[in-house]
Amino acid sequence: MQRSITAALALFTTACAGGSASAGGGPAPAQAAAAAAVMQQAARAVAPVSETPRDIDPTGSYSITLAYQGQAIALTLAIGKVEGGDWTGTLTTEGIPTIRLSGVTVKGKTVKASGASPDGAASEIEITINGDDVVGSWKSATEGSPVTGKKIR
Repeated sequence: MQRSITAALALFTTACAGGSASAGGGPAPAQAAAAAAVMQQAARAVAPVSETPRDIDPTGSYSITLAYQGQAIALTLAIGKVEGGDWTGTLTTEGIPTIRLSGVTVKGKTVKASGASPDGAASEIEITINGDDVVGSWKSATEGSPVTGKKIR
């Protein structure tokens, strides 16, 4: 890349200094256009390329821990894809009914979903999956805590 910039500057300098001069004493129009084109290519070569991060495929089961009513609870978070391409999920643990997640979205490494906590309150969970590690948080109108975990399959 450094060579491209150096070559572009050399060509620009040569184009501006050499060849036939126009009435204003600068380079001929063809040389100026060629030099401008090279400079634009060089600028594009060094311009940062913004890539949209790809969405991960979070399909699988995760052992997660969160706090509910002051107690640490270990849950299994299962995420899958349904026909049509939408995401679905559940939270399960002993002693409480399965919590069905709705509005499951995936953006980059982040998964967001909502459901009803055991007390019936609307809840939201947001996790970031990095390899097998899970970090995030959950919240409802009256509760909330960090979430941590690992992928189990």
